[in-house]
Amino acid sequence: MHDSGSLKKVLVLGGYEGLSTLKWAEIAEAVYSVEPVPQFAEKIRQSASSLSNIEVLEFGVGSKEGKLRLSLLGDGSSQFRTSQNFIEVPLRDISEIVEEIGEIDLLEVNIEGGEYEVLERLIETGKLRKIKTILVQFHKDGLDFASRKNTITMNLSETHFLSWSFPWVWDKWERK
Repeated sequence: MHDSGSLKKVLVLGGYEGLSTLKWAEIAEAVYSVEPVPQFAEKIRQSASSLSNIEVLEFGVGSKEGKLRLSLLGDGSSQFRTSQNFIEVPLRDISEIVEEIGEIDLLEVNIEGGEYEVLERLIETGKLRKIKTILVQFHKDGLDFASRKNTITMNLSETHFLSWSFPWVWDKWERK
């Protein structure tokens, strides 16, 4: 078991094979890793089997409950890309997940184009205020991604400030 750091709760959207989940677990009391692809979720579970502060949540996140069709393309698996291999996974409303977890110290979002819908929903519901720090990787996927990114960042700036940005790689937003 790791000593708790300054982070109490971390929510990772797009756990993939667990690299960042395991890193956050070194300094956080609790890490919730959302990964809808069963084989990736299982890999995180195996890697984290000796850690009690990681919970793997095997579903996708969006603006509502339902189903999501994902093309399986390794770390680029996405609803916005096509592949011969695809799966249908359960989809949960991100605002309900945040409500269940409570105050979140860090939200890491790397979900291959799904970040737009997730951030728009957090803004729409006011749940953004429950998140101290947001690390987001914006992707050039989906409809109107550039204008959606501009609208999201404008709305984010009302509650958070942009600490740093590597455009189309990672942005870090901190609550005001």
